[in-house]
Amino acid sequence: MPKNPPQPATPQPDPGAEPTLESFEKSLARLEEIIRRLEDGRLSLEESIQYFSEGMKLHAQCEQALKGARQKIDLLLEETGRSIPWPGPASPDDPPS
Repeated sequence: MPKNPPQPATPQPDPGAEPTLESFEKSLARLEEIIRRLEDGRLSLEESIQYFSEGMKLHAQCEQALKGARQKIDLLLEETGRSIPWPGPASPDDPPS
């Protein structure tokens, strides 16, 4: 029996719904907890794989929320005729700027 079974993931939002700040913060906090547990090295291989899988899903959720926030900021700045030279690519799939 595992010593520290993974905690249930935060409820999954509707895939079509826009991520909220609250869901981003919860996902990020859970992701940080998972990283701490994986780095601790006390998990079995099976537990590590379960945590890693959950972490990858949370990472994707956080990345999507950040991408949406960046798009909102760009839109707001565009309305005022301003822009921000974002460092690096907008997402890992984009080529470097």
